[in-house]
Amino acid sequence: AKFYFTTFMDDCIIVNGLEAPRKYDGSTLEVIGDNPPHSLYVENHKNRLWFVRGSRLYFSDLLNADSWPVLNFIDISPNDGDYITGIKQVGDYLVITKQHSTWLLSGEGVNTFAVRRVHPNKGAYASRSLTMVNDTLCFVSDDGVYFSDLVQTVIISERLRTFWRTLNSRRFDQVVCWHTDHKLYIAVPSANSLINDRVIVYDTLRQCFVGIIPNWNISCFTEFREGGKRVSLFGHSDKGQVSQIDVGYSDNGAPIPFKWKSREMDFG
Repeated sequence: AKFYFTTFMDDCIIVNGLEAPRKYDGSTLEVIGDNPPHSLYVENHKNRLWFVRGSRLYFSDLLNADSWPVLNFIDISPNDGDYITGIKQVGDYLVITKQHSTWLLSGEGVNTFAVRRVHPNKGAYASRSLTMVNDTLCFVSDDGVYFSDLVQTVIISERLRTFWRTLNSRRFDQVVCWHTDHKLYIAVPSANSLINDRVIVYDTLRQCFVGIIPNWNISCFTEFREGGKRVSLFGHSDKGQVSQIDVGYSDNGAPIPFKWKSREMDFG
């Protein structure tokens, strides 16, 4: 299978996957020049294009996605036995995650770029779990869902620990998170599933989990904006379709099944 990721840079969309990286200007698709590295993760930061391979960050020249000087790279702890699992622009910084550590890149250019480790023992297992919840970074690790202010981490899924242990941990790299309308959606694979087939919903306004939705198969999220309206869309993990969330109480006329549970009180 081929996986493609896109990012916006000026007036181009960068399309990247297992083939040579390409850019799309709205009418034509062409290979990025100057032999850029192959990468699974792409980000636009400080008007440069950033690629990842192993533990190395590659970056293009300023405002030029077709220029990749041979020395434009930064190694992120290459001898720790880990590898980069995702990159995300957060404000003025670029967050770099490994499975067991989190790093922060600061600076304005080649001469001032600097990397420091902000979480030495906690990182992200899934690149698509990196999302912003208000001003807080959310990511999924091996033992649950975390919030980070880039100084310290807080696990928010402690009450779901028993459920979390039933999930297919070998597929944690495909977990997806999305935040919209005060709800954090976390798409995960159940015990024997090879795809994301459960969605955990966390209410960020009340700071509590409100449910686990079965048979909701999600592989990715995105947002579409038109006329001031924000529409959240998701791609299905089991078929080639795209759907919109939060549009009603039925799925094409069929009632959406759900359960409501009051607080559990253990009287021994």
